[in-house]
Amino acid sequence: MKKIKLNSWGKFTDIDAHECNWKTIKELKTIITSNKSFIPSGNYRSYGDSAFSDYIISCKNNDSIISFDKSEGLLTVEAGITLSKILSIIIPHGWFLGVTSGTKYSTLGGAIASDIHGKNHHINGCFSTYVSDIDLMLPNGAVVNLRKEDELFKATCGGMGLTGVIISATIRLIKIKSTIVNQMIIKTNSLSETFEIFDKYSHERYSVAWFDSFSTGKNFGRSIIQIGDFATEGDLKFKDESVRFIPFKLFSYFLNKYLIRIFNFLYFYLTSSKKIQSKIHFTKFFYPLDKFSNWNKIYGKKGLIQYQFILPLDKSFEGIKEIFNVIQKKNIYPYLAVLKLYGKKNDNYISFPIKGYSLALDFKRNDQTLNMIKNLDTLVIKFGGRVYLTKDAQIDEYSFKKMYPESTKFVSIRKKYDLQDKMKSSQSIRINI
Repeated sequence: MKKIKLNSWGKFTDIDAHECNWKTIKELKTIITSNKSFIPSGNYRSYGDSAFSDYIISCKNNDSIISFDKSEGLLTVEAGITLSKILSIIIPHGWFLGVTSGTKYSTLGGAIASDIHGKNHHINGCFSTYVSDIDLMLPNGAVVNLRKEDELFKATCGGMGLTGVIISATIRLIKIKSTIVNQMIIKTNSLSETFEIFDKYSHERYSVAWFDSFSTGKNFGRSIIQIGDFATEGDLKFKDESVRFIPFKLFSYFLNKYLIRIFNFLYFYLTSSKKIQSKIHFTKFFYPLDKFSNWNKIYGKKGLIQYQFILPLDKSFEGIKEIFNVIQKKNIYPYLAVLKLYGKKNDNYISFPIKGYSLALDFKRNDQTLNMIKNLDTLVIKFGGRVYLTKDAQIDEYSFKKMYPESTKFVSIRKKYDLQDKMKSSQSIRINI
């Protein structure tokens, strides 16, 4: 056990913590059955405080491949392995992750705990869709194997690490023939047109939109939509194209809403035509921000808040307009806005996605922004939506329980397996689960 200083990916929550590393199941059992409360953690890619506690069980060094069935596409790995390492192993054999988030540097355990989603949720659902089973250590030291029909499986996927320590899991992969993605870019001039394009191409596997957060009037909601799928021709070479040591701290002094407004204007108008087709490497399509491993530092020493909310399909249009009405009145604009279409909700108790649209908004952190987000929480509840716990930094108990009505079942499972006193995070204490 060693004492460390932790900071979230949002770079605004410093805490002193004790980090416990382990190599064997016996060592993990000794740690988890001690007289302390823990939260497991991986690569610290959560934006807020969901992986923070006084005592942390680190799984980052537990990143081995246990087995890989190359003919069936079944992979069993330890929880601390990153998606990047998984990709480096499976891609040369013609396999890819069924669902991936916007960064490949999160861990398998984090992907399960967050039940991550990607550009294909409207077709393929969450990460848990492709999880066959999970080996989980409970606070009493027992190791249980979880299957999809188990209530602990449904609590663990999306459960933010509050059901125990994920030791390993088996995931199903999808077949690919190339690392190249056939991409189509479509410009839209309004929110209604944006929704129309998402609906028109909802049969395509992957889609996402850059949303012009400064657009107003009849052009409100104009976007640049990326639609794509893997090509059938090309090579199967994995390349990690991340660039390190970019001096983003220097850039943060010049980052303000006026500069971002200019960038948005130029980005939209320099996209030259209504529809563009191209071929790009999968890393550019799925992980554009991973090119800069420290991009989060661009927001300066106070950090960033990413506020990601989702609204039901029939309330998305009206809800997004009303939410941005507040943002415009407060004159506090996000520096990046990403819009995605989602399919139906799964059976996991506090997994984020529901059928509808989500917006992920990146704000430079300050007191005015935090106060505004409290107002946005009220609107999200009004329209029957919810915020993503992996991105959350300040939601309160009342708002959480309104957004996640099945959290009562989640809490009852925590009590049933005596988890509530041993598996805790700063976030779980804040929202009282």
